[in-house]
Amino acid sequence: MQGIFYGFVVQLQKFGIAGALFLVGKTLDWSGLIPTVATQAPPIQPDSALWAIRLIIGPLPTLILIIGLVIAYFYPITRSKHEEIVLKLKERRE
Repeated sequence: MQGIFYGFVVQLQKFGIAGALFLVGKTLDWSGLIPTVATQAPPIQPDSALWAIRLIIGPLPTLILIIGLVIAYFYPITRSKHEEIVLKLKERRE
């Protein structure tokens, strides 16, 4: 049972990473990022692309982290609730 759960969690992580990479790529594309060519000098990027990069690596992840922390803070679990869940699991196994 744990293997199925672990496999499911890993698959969801892969979907999440793939979705995030897709969105980052599309955002950079929409912002006008000029791709680098290996045989040429690096291009000068437009301001819109630089702002998109700044938002993607700074404020956006911070905002997502804060939202996650708020959700975790208000998640209704206490020590007594945890002990109750562990007791129910032990009873179910027996």
